[in-house]
Amino acid sequence: MPLFVDTIMINRKPEDVYDFVTNAGDWPKWHENSHGVEGDINGPMQLNDVVRELGKIPLKTGYLEWKCTVRDYPHEFKIDGEGMGGRGYVQYNFRKSAEGTEFTRTLDFGFEKGFMKFIESMITPMVRKKQTESVRNLKEAVEKYTEAR
Repeated sequence: MPLFVDTIMINRKPEDVYDFVTNAGDWPKWHENSHGVEGDINGPMQLNDVVRELGKIPLKTGYLEWKCTVRDYPHEFKIDGEGMGGRGYVQYNFRKSAEGTEFTRTLDFGFEKGFMKFIESMITPMVRKKQTESVRNLKEAVEKYTEAR
């Protein structure tokens, strides 16, 4: 799949956005493809933490294992993952602005072989759409979450 990059302005400070988005237990609250996470999900992931996520994409449901490989609070966060016949990474960047936080989510994930590799180009537009919707959901969720605190 191609590299997906989405940027959105979130009306909260970078620390609030970072704490919410790096807590794997919160992923199903905003990410369209996340249907459950196991592991240490009671707070933001720390360097070398590993979680197991139940993911669903077109024609495939399965588990992905994600390991935190970069944690520069509250500026950058990266997890490397594999599962469902593929591997890749998700990276978050947080930039403070007058409006709050400019949040960028980068996804680089591809399938290595088999049926999913064969249909990868066909499902890419659907995956692209879900990624963009998920970042919009994140904005709504983090703004609601931090307002309630």
